[in-house]
Amino acid sequence: MSDPAATAQRQQNQRQGLIVTIVSLPFRLFGVLVASLFLSILIECVGIHFFWPEQGWRHAADMLDYELNQLSENFTHSAVVQEPGRTARWLVESAYEWIFVRSGLADWMQESSEQASARPPFSAAARSICSLSPTLLQSRNGMPCTRRRATPPSG
Repeated sequence: MSDPAATAQRQQNQRQGLIVTIVSLPFRLFGVLVASLFLSILIECVGIHFFWPEQGWRHAADMLDYELNQLSENFTHSAVVQEPGRTARWLVESAYEWIFVRSGLADWMQESSEQASARPPFSAAARSICSLSPTLLQSRNGMPCTRRRATPPSG
């Protein structure tokens, strides 16, 4: 028949398996949520690039606003909070405040955008080469150090 020691070992392994499963469940759930978040961000980026290029980042902002409005209208009762829609909007606004505004990330992105749009046509290295020897640069490639408009070839 069966050995009592083997049966006891099997039951102990089942108990350990149940405890490990219960303890690891929140971590696995968190992993699924994070993976879902990254997948949704990837899908949004691909959609913005291929399907909604004229809307750009505004599409993501509009979708977030739409989803928060749907949450406010359709999810009106909760056992945890009184107004789930208002709470969700507050959580999103607080996360934005902490992640982008208080960390300085929003200012950094704004400054980077302004610098990119105001960037001169040549890099600093090209300007320094031009200031040192504009005639050398001109003689090598046949172009002066000043930027000229490209003219279409006549033909």
